[in-house]
Amino acid sequence: MPEPAVEDVPTLEPVSKEPLALEPSLDDMPTLEPAMAAPTAPSQEFGGDIERLRVNWKQVIEQAPQDTRKTPAIAILRSAGVQPMAIEEDTVILAFRHKNHKELIEKIENQQVAEKIISSFLGHSCRISCIIEDNHLLKEALKIGKLINTEER
Repeated sequence: MPEPAVEDVPTLEPVSKEPLALEPSLDDMPTLEPAMAAPTAPSQEFGGDIERLRVNWKQVIEQAPQDTRKTPAIAILRSAGVQPMAIEEDTVILAFRHKNHKELIEKIENQQVAEKIISSFLGHSCRISCIIEDNHLLKEALKIGKLINTEER
């Protein structure tokens, strides 16, 4: 097959006579709608951690390290109506509905397992402290941001 002559090749006309800008202006940049914004990494701030714990408590239990899955501690965390209430420094405050569940998780071996489970989920080491959920002094202290020692002496 013969090759086309140079005059048979169509020429391309420029779309615009304006020179191309090397850097786009902000006006030319598309704006992202909130739903399209890139997801942010999980917060390492303790304020963000308490919300992550509250919202994802079921996943905290489901994603527990393998060596903690057949322990009394995970059974208590799963079924005792535990509610993460606050984080003070590196300590997660867990509220229990019943005194006996609180006392069970406070046994040293259960406390260590609970700390391991929660630390694993958060991605950093933490301790736990346990309270009874219906303690009105605690609720008021949490509202004003000052946790007080609620243990009876």
